[in-house]
Amino acid sequence: MADEQQEIMLRKSLDAVDRGRRWAMLGAAVVFVATVLAIGAFLWTAQQNRAPAPENYGVVNMFMVAVVGQMLLTAFCTAIVMFHGARMARAVLQRIALFKRD
Repeated sequence: MADEQQEIMLRKSLDAVDRGRRWAMLGAAVVFVATVLAIGAFLWTAQQNRAPAPENYGVVNMFMVAVVGQMLLTAFCTAIVMFHGARMARAVLQRIALFKRD
């Protein structure tokens, strides 16, 4: 009975790790898309109001490329940390399960 209880608790823990990873990835994607839309809306509004002078369009485009590059770097680093944390949690829980069986 106790072993069955521990197996159920371990399975729930592993499922919680998977759910947490999925929600974290979804949250990171939503934040990334929201940031892209916000910057796009900002630049579109600035262009409609003739905010950057025509001779400064190159600077605005360089700014946009730099922002997108920084966002991609942040998104990839966040994904790496999330996958590593989920993998380590799963490994620890599986080791606990193997230790309990032996």
